Amino acid sequence: MLFIDSHCHLHDARIYKDIPNIVSRAKKAGVQYMVSCATMEENFDQTAGLASAFGAVIPCFGIHPWFLDTLSENWQQVLETFLADPGSGIGETGLDFMDKRADQDLQTRVFYHHLNLARELERPINIHIRKAWDTFIHLLKKTGP
Repeated sequence: MLFIDSHCHLHDARIYKDIPNIVSRAKKAGVQYMVSCATMEENFDQTAGLASAFGAVIPCFGIHPWFLDTLSENWQQVLETFLADPGSGIGETGLDFMDKRADQDLQTRVFYHHLNLARELERPINIHIRKAWDTFIHLLKKTGP
């Protein structure tokens, strides 16, 4: 039986130097593909590079709600540039209302953009949701299937 790791962060500095061994061990264990989710613009290049270097790595590009303070002025254009590769997915993105001080409006706007891109580009999306299910359902109804 072959497996797909549907959510990992291979750009993580704690493991980045060991990626060749990680991919090799995963392959030996029957993991055919690893979906590596970028979490901010800063790690888009690393994620794309990993996908280029290792055929088993499927890249996803997105802005995680924990990292909204890292957004550049042209983050949407940067995201869309990386999504020009038809073999990429969207994410990790989503809503995290666990911290009541978090800017829920900004999270919602950023996530809504990701949902629209997923629909427009017909791409899979990797979603993070915590304490935000009502808003999540509302957005899904708004964007459609």
